[in-house]
Amino acid sequence: MKKLSIVWLFMWVALLILPTLAQDATEEEPLMATFGDETRLFTLQYPADLFVAGQSLAESSGMLFPSVIFSSSLDILSRPPTPPYAPIAMGDWGIAVIFFPKAMFAPMGVAADAPILDVANAWAQMLLSPDGIINFQPDPVILDSGAEAILITGRGPDDGAGGPPPEDNYLMLHEIADGVIVLTTIVSAVDGRTPEMEAMHLAVTNSLEFTGTAEDILAMMTPPSQ
Repeated sequence: MKKLSIVWLFMWVALLILPTLAQDATEEEPLMATFGDETRLFTLQYPADLFVAGQSLAESSGMLFPSVIFSSSLDILSRPPTPPYAPIAMGDWGIAVIFFPKAMFAPMGVAADAPILDVANAWAQMLLSPDGIINFQPDPVILDSGAEAILITGRGPDDGAGGPPPEDNYLMLHEIADGVIVLTTIVSAVDGRTPEMEAMHLAVTNSLEFTGTAEDILAMMTPPSQ
């Protein structure tokens, strides 16, 4: 009789935990894929269900930096790199990655040995828009590699002409190699960013591997001699 009671006890416990195990199995991590860019300077992991646009991201805006963008929608990939542009549809999103030389900020007073916060301040105030970012909030983040990154959140200024809502800014900067800064940012609808998007953004940032040098990027920026 005692043996029978023990058997029923195990069956009862199994009935309790099996639904939980089944739920865990259905909530697996998103399938990731490896991206290696055509410049052979970097690799990363990204959600495999996203569309990919490589070096064209930066080249379309006249900046010959190593870059890539991943997006849930082809509409995002076809957007112009600078305003004016149509708002992103709610639910659509992507992650953009751009590498650039730290020396680019030297004219703004950013020294070669300056901390990443100085680069973040220069980027936010001088490059994202003529008026900087509204409610600019830089937060330090320690990546898996031990490197310090700066997470910037905020909202770009309204154009004052009744145009599209200001862009939602959620980007991270860190020095991935000597003199090389990498920017990773979420591209999403205003008020459409979710914790899941933020988690994937961090995962992509942590997966980055850069095998080049600042000189490699500077060479890409130099027009070929005639």
